Amino acid sequence: MTTKKQVNKKEKRKFHINQKLIISLIIIFIGLYIGMVIIAIFGYNPLTLFTATWEGNFSSLKEFGNFLSVFTWMTFIGLGALVSFRAKIFNIGIFAQMVAGGLFGYLFAALVVWPGRIGVMFSILIPVATGIFIALLIAFLKNRYNINIVVSSIMLNWIVFWIYRYFRNPINAPYLFNGGSVPMNIDPSNSLRFDWLTNLFPGSTINIGIILLVIIVPLIWFLYSKTSFGIKQGIIASSEDISLYSGINYKSEIYKAMALSGALSGLAGATFYLGTNQSLPVVGNDLPLEPFNGITIALIGFNNPIGAVFGSLFISLFENAKVYLNVYSDENIVDFIMGIIVLFISGANYFLIYSPQTKIVNWINKKQEVKLEQKTNTKDMKKDKTIETENQYKDQKKQKEYKIIALEKGKKANTVYKQQYLKMKNRKKNKHEEKVDKGGNSE
Repeated sequence: MTTKKQVNKKEKRKFHINQKLIISLIIIFIGLYIGMVIIAIFGYNPLTLFTATWEGNFSSLKEFGNFLSVFTWMTFIGLGALVSFRAKIFNIGIFAQMVAGGLFGYLFAALVVWPGRIGVMFSILIPVATGIFIALLIAFLKNRYNINIVVSSIMLNWIVFWIYRYFRNPINAPYLFNGGSVPMNIDPSNSLRFDWLTNLFPGSTINIGIILLVIIVPLIWFLYSKTSFGIKQGIIASSEDISLYSGINYKSEIYKAMALSGALSGLAGATFYLGTNQSLPVVGNDLPLEPFNGITIALIGFNNPIGAVFGSLFISLFENAKVYLNVYSDENIVDFIMGIIVLFISGANYFLIYSPQTKIVNWINKKQEVKLEQKTNTKDMKKDKTIETENQYKDQKKQKEYKIIALEKGKKANTVYKQQYLKMKNRKKNKHEEKVDKGGNSE
């Protein structure tokens, strides 16, 4: 039997989820609208944003397969960011975890040949283990030496980036280039692409990461919604003191959250480098932006696994259509739209978490209540004064009446007293006269 409290909690949760969904949709619409305005300002047709998106994702089975491939690693990196954000850990080291996982997975897949498809298992496990190792290193620096997670994440991002560039240089790693300027592809036996899957989408980069994604997303949702792990992660997100008072080991929970985040980021690296690309893509002198899309996905999904899937779906549509956008307008418009969405989503998150609007409304209501109290007090004072004056007037009237009554009584009393006094006087006179008469007779 469900109680009224449980029903109210469910209704509040549904309202909260619907509120977040509406906010996400509104912000996405705002981002698209501003992007279309910018395209129009630069002299292009705004509708090319949608035509390029359609042609880049749904014009053929190949493009749709490529879209699913991008959607796979995008969702994994989004889940990696989401897991850490739910514990209030700003793990921007997802870049290092994804790139290092993909790099070491590539080194194995390119240099080691296993019989059959046994190597596929290692092509998944090595990136996952690498991502976990880097994530745990960040957590260790936080728990042991209290080093800010953002600082250590940024440093590791750049360390991994320069390690990646080292192996991407044919002078430093000639064994990966075979005398050419482009790194060799991984061995087909270690690739995450399978013939039976690529035959469904001929010529595409789709890989078994999509199958892993279908399995892992419900598991992540179940883990956070139905198990004690999700409850503990929510408690440590609220406050370290609350977790300690409730008997939860705060540091161990951070290790768990970071390990899971690193594993998912490593899976993103595996599907990106060993599934989508089969090699090491070219990078410039700055950090590639692809892994940081996970932060945008987590924010759009409001740290919900199902929401992250839809956020990844939206971003993957534009990310996969960049080539077509470059033909019709400019591929950089995608990054511009993502920036606008992140800006507005961050503001929406601030309003939802800290709710300054309710504080402002409460402050205004309190001021109005104080004013009403002052008004009522002044009215009451006036009423009291009028009542006091009326009572004083009545008392004065009564006092006057009492005085009049007392005077009248006094007058009556005086007349009676005078009459009695005169009677007494007359009696005394009569007695005295009688005595005088009796004395005269005796003589």
